[in-house]
Parts: sequence; C-alpha cells; structure tokens
Amino acid sequence: MNFQFLEVNYFPKKTSFWSIFNLGAFSQTLMLSAYGRGIDSMPAYEIVKYPELVRQFIEIPDDQTIVMGVALGYPDEKKFNGFVSDREEIEKMLEIKN
Repeated sequence: MNFQFLEVNYFPKKTSFWSIFNLGAFSQTLMLSAYGRGIDSMPAYEIVKYPELVRQFIEIPDDQTIVMGVALGYPDEKKFNGFVSDREEIEKMLEIKN
C-alpha cells in the first residue's frame, strides 16, 4: 500500500470503556468503505504506542486518549512485504448451531 492518509481515532479519557467497541465498528466500516472505492487500509496500532509523537503533528488535547489509527492509500504493485501467514481452517474456530 502506498500510504496517503492517516485517520486517527481518539476520545475523552473519561469515556466509558464500551466506547472502544463503537470505535472498532466505525474503523471497520471505514476500511470496508475505502476498499469498496479501491483504497487499501491498515489498522495502525503503532500510533497508540507513541502518542507524544502523534501529538506533535496533530492537535489532540491532553484530555483525549489516542486509541488507534487507520492508514489509507492506493494499492502499490511493488510488494514491500510478501509474507502471508498460515490460516487455521474455519471449522476449527467457528461452530454454527441451529
């Protein structure tokens, strides 16, 4: 992916823990919508690890918690990392009962 844009998710430090689920649903919808428009995406956890660096570039008040980011960009034909991990068979992880 050719990184073009970084979307940063944050909310007040005193927000309910349950808000993180809403944020996850929002981020997933953003990534699916982008993919439908030919834009690749990648959850960017690294920005959570270094919030002080993010705050240098984006004006996020200190009373806000940086939760995650989403990198967006157009697919690049040159593969930076061609690693593909093994996948477990779905039957080993999911059981559907009637």
